[in-house]
Amino acid sequence: MIFIALITFICVLFLAVIHIYWGLGGNWPAKSRTELLDIVVGSGESFPSAFACYVIALALVSAGIIALISVRFISLPMLEPYISWGLAVISFVLGMRGIIGYLPSFEKIATDRFNYYNKRFYNPLCIILSICYLILYLNKIH
Repeated sequence: MIFIALITFICVLFLAVIHIYWGLGGNWPAKSRTELLDIVVGSGESFPSAFACYVIALALVSAGIIALISVRFISLPMLEPYISWGLAVISFVLGMRGIIGYLPSFEKIATDRFNYYNKRFYNPLCIILSICYLILYLNKIH
């Protein structure tokens, strides 16, 4: 279980770093903010604010810490009563994001370029992470 928690933590930490980078004005994997909007968000007129990027980064880091607490890699006794609930919620949210991303109605509201990356990378990653959190949850409640 420690291996799953560590891999999950590393993955969400990497995603958090990318969001911080975007919040600081970085454009990778695109060449411009407009192109980044097309690839990463898929709709809208402007890229989300730096604050929004930082909030997502904080949520991702928090989710990673919850994974580590669940296997006692990190000890935060005051959070221990809430870890199972947190794992379940994170697994559900990521699972729904991964599944909803494949629905035709979801594809209609996004650009073709976003849909390309969504089907090949974003959705599968969300589903894999959802399964990791589900495994950690099931381990925690038994």
